[in-house]
Amino acid sequence: MLMNKNKFKIIIIGAGPNGINAFYKLKLIFPNWEIICLEKGFSLNNLRNYPDVLWHSDIKQLVLPSKLNTHIKESHQPTSSELVEYYSFFIKEHKILINEFNDVFSTIKTKDGFLIKAHNNGKEIIYESDYVILSTGFYENKNILENIQINETCTYELKTDYSGKQLALVGGGNSAADFIIHNLKKNKIFWIIKKQTWDSIYFNIDYKFKEIVEQYKHNLVLYNNTKIQKFDANTIILTDDSKIENIDFTTILIGYKPYSDLLKKWGIKFINNCIVKNENNETNIENLFCIGSVASNWNTIHNRLDQTFVNNGNVDQINKVIHVILEKESASIFNFKRPSYNDLYPKITTIEKIKNKIKKYVSKKQFNDSLSSR
Repeated sequence: MLMNKNKFKIIIIGAGPNGINAFYKLKLIFPNWEIICLEKGFSLNNLRNYPDVLWHSDIKQLVLPSKLNTHIKESHQPTSSELVEYYSFFIKEHKILINEFNDVFSTIKTKDGFLIKAHNNGKEIIYESDYVILSTGFYENKNILENIQINETCTYELKTDYSGKQLALVGGGNSAADFIIHNLKKNKIFWIIKKQTWDSIYFNIDYKFKEIVEQYKHNLVLYNNTKIQKFDANTIILTDDSKIENIDFTTILIGYKPYSDLLKKWGIKFINNCIVKNENNETNIENLFCIGSVASNWNTIHNRLDQTFVNNGNVDQINKVIHVILEKESASIFNFKRPSYNDLYPKITTIEKIKNKIKKYVSKKQFNDSLSSR
């Protein structure tokens, strides 16, 4: 029999910025409901594990409702470690309930709600809930090189502390720009981009990126309009048949995707590696919602992922979820399928009312006339 403490109205899987803000917003609307965040590591796990780099988004896009906000300069560009401290303050400030080191490995839909299983220090913990909100992020779901056998010199992790090395870099997005900013000064970098040039770098780091590239351009060799064909020991062979030799390490930073085998195992459907959801962020599994970067959409026009960032906790997304939950709770109380009085007896139109008044007037006049004739 389940312990009562493991029964919740809403369980949020993930305690990053979007997850903790979802808890805060939900508690404002449903203060008496049992709500909790489950996190596989420490709170803000993905953010803690990210290198301590200047953040790409504006601070005004990163803040959540906090007393600290009026004391933050609008022009400040935070680092990863600063954001960890800021969101940790938010967690304490609003008493966000988080069960850390609860690695959810199973979410099963039942007739009464959800049965959720998590590993905690070698033990299996079971939770029950009516609603589930998925806010796991997707920074562990990295895109990988397809049909390419990588070797021990390759990594999909962003590292910022190389020194005196010959480095190959694959990818042209913001993570690649971070790699250049932190590693170009002390290393030779061979940058492989499948397009003509790198993607548009987010404006908050663009100035720093251009400054570093200009200052240390003698350390940068660019290979564009090409891709990796194969790795051969410390040599990279490209699809244009050029070779890059004596490489110490290769870093592959080609983006992320919402798709994961675990979520698919739970029954969540995907198209183009993106979660199938309706306009209210409800997945194909009833009462299971997704928010944040794991809810990113596929752009069919440009054939790419439109990544969802922190965006102040994506308030619009959670407001949609709250709206749907209120609708569902209302429907559980009232039988809206039962015909109402107005369904059984439709309201009489204005014209019909006028006609009825005329009929009554005519009938009354005829009655009075009949009396007078007597």
